[in-house]
Amino acid sequence: MSSTATTPLLLITHEFYPKRGGIATYAEEMTLAAQKAGYEINVWASNREGMMDRSTPFPLFPIPNIGSLGWTCRHATATMLRTHRAQVERSLVYLPEPGPIFTMMYAPLLFLPKPKALALTLHGTEILRFSRPPHRKFLFNRLLKRADRIGVVSNYNRELLLGKFPATDPEKIRVVPGALRHDFSNPPARKRDRLYARVRIITVGRIHPRKGQHYVMEALAQLPENLRAEVEYHIVGPVVKGGLGYVEQLRKTADECGVHVEFVGEVDDDELPQIYADADIFAMTSVQSGISIEGFGLVYLEAAACGLPVVAHDTGGVAEAVRNGESGFVIQPGDTAALTEAITKLIESPQLREEMANAGKTRAAELSWQTNVEAHFGKLM
Repeated sequence: MSSTATTPLLLITHEFYPKRGGIATYAEEMTLAAQKAGYEINVWASNREGMMDRSTPFPLFPIPNIGSLGWTCRHATATMLRTHRAQVERSLVYLPEPGPIFTMMYAPLLFLPKPKALALTLHGTEILRFSRPPHRKFLFNRLLKRADRIGVVSNYNRELLLGKFPATDPEKIRVVPGALRHDFSNPPARKRDRLYARVRIITVGRIHPRKGQHYVMEALAQLPENLRAEVEYHIVGPVVKGGLGYVEQLRKTADECGVHVEFVGEVDDDELPQIYADADIFAMTSVQSGISIEGFGLVYLEAAACGLPVVAHDTGGVAEAVRNGESGFVIQPGDTAALTEAITKLIESPQLREEMANAGKTRAAELSWQTNVEAHFGKLM
């Protein structure tokens, strides 16, 4: 695919490398895909330590902030927009996450320049965040009316957006889900010795109740004793602020039920594909926590691409990443019996694991960042 666009694309984000997580990945992969499609693209990103230490195939300019949703960071982004007024006014400005969207909501009050065109991506949580209080809802509604293109990462989010902001023009909305990171294009082979090895279940994500590691633990605790002896559970990811008590809760549950649990900790991106490949089952049972929701879930695609069947909760847009009964099991949150049953089936049947893994690889291959770029920016420039 090659773009004939003459309007430059300016991507502004508070979440970018070395920031970890699905939104930062989404922003960078959209950048790479847009450049590959022939768009002239510049990136402004929060100046986290290490951001400028690597070379990038696209122009990258630091925003002098730490990348939060606070007023200090929004002010820094607003100042940069005003300073580079001419560039903004001739560009399609793309805001792929809540930080710069929050800034642009206050554009008239902050005397910000008007882009030639404006595109947004909404991941889910921000739809709830911006729906209250009333003044914030008013400002976001006004921004939605100004936007030329509104991307959402799942059909779930499309319906959420139209439910919370019914005045939004549905013709502007495009469903642009995540896809595999470029470094997952050639999944690695297994290295783990299978002789006498336990069935390895893994969760990859920050250690937090929102990610639901305790639901997996509770389900494992309900397994018959003989199956518990055949299982090991690896929890991969950092302990976030306030998470030490949660880790102790998980350790206590493991000790009480006799499940072998390893806390692997945070690992580098280049190590993740092999960690997936050396496991047998991927389980991440996320739940909604306040306004925080799982809008889609790139991690499910990564696990599937590396040959793992998936066990997940039916929350947010997860059921669009994992096909229930095909690439994995999607369980209603709180149904411990159903979760245990799903895990039991996968432990006991290597054939089922293989069938679901193959279906997951097919699902992951269906999604493309190049398709997202065309859907998001096509006919705007």
